[in-house]
Amino acid sequence: MSSEKAVEVHVAAERIRWRDDEEEGQLPHRSRSRTALQRSNSTDSLAIRSVHGRASIDPGVTLPIQYRTVSFQIEESKGKERAELARASEVAAKDLSDLEWHTISPHEVASRLVTSPTVGLSDPQAKRRLQEYGKNAPTPPKSNRALTIFGYFFKGFGGILLIGSILVFVSWKPLGEPNPQVANLALAIVLLVVFFIQAAFAMFQDWSTSRVMSSIKDMLPERCQVIRDGQIADIAAEELVPGDVVLVKSGNKLPADVRFIEVSPDIKFDRSVLTGESRPIPATVDSTDANYLETHNIGLQGTHCSIGSATGIVVATADRTVFGRIATLTNEPKTKMTTLEKEVLHFVFIICAIMLAMIIIVVVAWAAWLRTSHPDWINVPTLIVDCVSVAVAFIPEGLPIAITAGLTITANLMRKNKILCKSLNTVETLGAVSMICSDKTGTLTQGKMTVSDCSVGSKILTVDELRRNMASDDNNNDTEKQADEFHVFGQLASLSALCNGAEMDASQADVPIEKRNIFGDATDTAVLRFSELVSQGNVNYFRSCWKRVFELAFNSKNKFMIRCFTISRQEALDRTLTHQDAGDFKDDDL
Repeated sequence: MSSEKAVEVHVAAERIRWRDDEEEGQLPHRSRSRTALQRSNSTDSLAIRSVHGRASIDPGVTLPIQYRTVSFQIEESKGKERAELARASEVAAKDLSDLEWHTISPHEVASRLVTSPTVGLSDPQAKRRLQEYGKNAPTPPKSNRALTIFGYFFKGFGGILLIGSILVFVSWKPLGEPNPQVANLALAIVLLVVFFIQAAFAMFQDWSTSRVMSSIKDMLPERCQVIRDGQIADIAAEELVPGDVVLVKSGNKLPADVRFIEVSPDIKFDRSVLTGESRPIPATVDSTDANYLETHNIGLQGTHCSIGSATGIVVATADRTVFGRIATLTNEPKTKMTTLEKEVLHFVFIICAIMLAMIIIVVVAWAAWLRTSHPDWINVPTLIVDCVSVAVAFIPEGLPIAITAGLTITANLMRKNKILCKSLNTVETLGAVSMICSDKTGTLTQGKMTVSDCSVGSKILTVDELRRNMASDDNNNDTEKQADEFHVFGQLASLSALCNGAEMDASQADVPIEKRNIFGDATDTAVLRFSELVSQGNVNYFRSCWKRVFELAFNSKNKFMIRCFTISRQEALDRTLTHQDAGDFKDDDL
């Protein structure tokens, strides 16, 4: 017993991974001595669009879950050989665990892929590999449209309704001639309408499931920079092939899986599209983990470069990338029925059995007694209509509609609480859930931050209050103390722009500051946007007044950032020093 407990403790310990800057038993300090920040939850922007229409659902909702599952399975598959891999995710985990690109040297990577880190591939090589590996684009999921449409109409009670409608049509004409009953025609039409309405609701429920693949391409870059024949070339991302040398800089998305061979000291990648983690991950040239998905020297397709620059060799494209594998797993057709579907099917069998028993009783009674004793009372058309009526009386035609409507109403209630359900089956599953556990807040956010308040000393102002005061032209009535306070807040905004690794998107100069793209991590982006708002768009001019000579980038161990500047313009002093201190400097001092 003691040895078994020891093994369990060892296995549990193996599942815990401490960061380099953490110690066992201690939690990392996340506080930063920066302007007050407010984290915006991703649920603010989520809505059950699939319930109301055919809009695509963000793959970012589903990819991180599958990514984490495969990551854990890689850890468990190390050192193990399975005789059978029953699930597709286990196959993907086994394939990824066999990859060695992150464990070998950059020189060995280039040698295996027959490429050069400085020259890249030649055009003939690239064309041959494009024919061999295909375009760098995700493969649409396979779907049997005919079988799917058949299921829309004949799942549940659809087949019985259609057969009943056909029988009633036959009882109207030709069996009802020479005096066909209009009531029989009306009943046949009603049954046919109910048949199509049920099929329409089945289509609606199916359309509400995930359409991740339709929006996958929107998450990948259209173009990228590569080195070919020793020259930097801008090519379509679909033309990328294994062995290409890719150049990445701040603001770019990785077009394929790459092995980094050169990185800048401050480079960081946002992997939230795959992992759900909002914290940027630094990139390295050397391996940091035996797990292919967790090491920092592999760049994964679709991830975003927050800051810095890097050079990497493409090791996988299209469906062979981690992004492609995970996307394929999330788009696999459903092979098992849900619990509710099983219960409904069981209920259908019971109802059908009782219905058939009653119909048999009616037919036997008519054939053995009524047909001989009362031949003019019930004829064959009337018997058919009576049997169909018995069947319709037993069949709850509105059951599929009621189930779909109930799930939709529940989904809408969840939407009001900012909870996204990518399919109505999710609502069904949540009916059996009593508790939902998440590892930490970072997996529930967009990775976007916003400055809400700022403080200097004991004075606290919201960003809107500070903007109004800084933009006001009527400062004549302000006391000297108030003027000094606002000047100090202006210094705070100026320094926030200087000691900041984020950059504005120059192509969006005409876009409002609140909506403008900013390249950088979440914290730097929030602080730079705050500085731009308060300074009324003068950040670029203010930065041009200083020349950076040294930088110590922020990291989770130091929890601070340092930049040293030399001044190039006298007017920059007014935004960083008090009026009295700025006056002590002369032009000769600069």
